[in-house]
Amino acid sequence: MSVLGFIFLVPVLVEAHPKDFTVLIEEPADSSPLGDRTPLILIHGIHGNQWPTKEDDVNNPFLYYWQTFRMFFYSWDKSGLKDKYKLYSFWYESDQISVDEISQGLRDWIDERTFQEPGTPDKLDDKPFVIVAHSMGGLVARAFMNQTLNIGQWAGHPGGERVIKLVTLGTPHHGSPSANDEDALAAYYASGVWDQISSLSQFFYNVTSAAWASKWDVTFHSTQPNRSDLRWDGKLWPSLPFDDNAWLRDLNDNMSYGMAQKIIAYYGYINPEREDRLYWEDPGNIIFWYPSIPDYGSHTKLTIASAVMDAGLGGIFPRNDGMVPVESGRLDYFDLYASRELFDFDHAEMKGDDLSRRIRIFVAW
Repeated sequence: MSVLGFIFLVPVLVEAHPKDFTVLIEEPADSSPLGDRTPLILIHGIHGNQWPTKEDDVNNPFLYYWQTFRMFFYSWDKSGLKDKYKLYSFWYESDQISVDEISQGLRDWIDERTFQEPGTPDKLDDKPFVIVAHSMGGLVARAFMNQTLNIGQWAGHPGGERVIKLVTLGTPHHGSPSANDEDALAAYYASGVWDQISSLSQFFYNVTSAAWASKWDVTFHSTQPNRSDLRWDGKLWPSLPFDDNAWLRDLNDNMSYGMAQKIIAYYGYINPEREDRLYWEDPGNIIFWYPSIPDYGSHTKLTIASAVMDAGLGGIFPRNDGMVPVESGRLDYFDLYASRELFDFDHAEMKGDDLSRRIRIFVAW
């Protein structure tokens, strides 16, 4: 074989960039110029770009994730939101790169969209904006606020200086114990039975939710992105003997008062006195119905998960939304612009699912 032929057979390794896993687009229903309006950027939670087929591709974003918000914004709102704001949305592929890298992708897309010529698709004018983020999207937004912008009037400054307000919906600001290695929580389980239930629950959640190509790594290793980004940070009690979230603790330790004052944190919890919530606090009921639970709807699964996080961990987190403890969603330890409680909301409802019952979430901020 000739040397030339050999060269063509050598694989070329191309380094991936955060922009390869992310994209920032304007609302498809509104391609009109921004004008005097303020950009409002929506950021979804983990696996929020994943279609029912498990496809997770930023070139084909799962726009339905924010469908309820859009319906309210364009059709049902009477306060003039669409005259004040223009919607954009940021999309990322989960379980591929860390939250910090995703936030770099957001920074790079904001730089690029700002640099674009007026009148081009997805143009973002060089002006401040608001972010509304659900779940892990709030961590992406907070990490972005530490990234240095390179384009426009905020070049050389942290992204947070361009953010007017960050509204977080059920964001695990201190992480969630449901993402940690099960052994790291061993000292807190109410019994060995609850330990096993928690382990099985975590297993089935990760296997059915994580990206297909990485689901086994995510399931068996809490150090995988983005599961690792969601682990409990240990800044609040309880502390963990290992597997705590050093990245998130560092993000919290270095948050300034000025940045905290830009955050409005919505936190919710499933009513711990609700009949169905109390039913699932009996581990015998979970064991009896376990074969059927994977087929249950998302709200029932979150109610079960809420009971596991409460009763299973010996009552440490009695108020949680099925994924995020109140202390985490509320961003305890910090003086925020505002924090607002949503009683009897599960994690999915925090972004507006079942709007007829949850409409106040969109008008309060």
